[in-house]
Amino acid sequence: LVEVAGDKLLFKVGNLIGPQMAMYHEDNRQTPIENHYNRLYYREITFTIPEGYTINNLDDIVIDKKIVEKDGTVSTQFVSYYTQEGQTITIISDEYYDKISYPIEQYEIFQEVVNAAADFNKVIFVLEKIK
Repeated sequence: LVEVAGDKLLFKVGNLIGPQMAMYHEDNRQTPIENHYNRLYYREITFTIPEGYTINNLDDIVIDKKIVEKDGTVSTQFVSYYTQEGQTITIISDEYYDKISYPIEQYEIFQEVVNAAADFNKVIFVLEKIK
């Protein structure tokens, strides 16, 4: 999860949620989306930045993709954010799919939600020594 790159540390924080499905293709969808079951993934990751280091790309973990239905309810989402207290970082990731079927008209936003999880998986924090 951590690699040394010169005087920097690379923390592959996104790997902590495991491999994620991705839907990066440009074909036109012809059928509605069907899930086998509803699912929910709530993740909380807490770590301490080592003494003498800082992270300048914390905002890379901030993601907010949702399907908002006509009645205002959120049926599907991938949302992640962080809080910081001193050197302690807590990342919250809340992902859920609350419907079995989605019409073809929601395919693009559904794809964005699924790909948001895959994008989270690619986040690498760069820890730099404080000068």
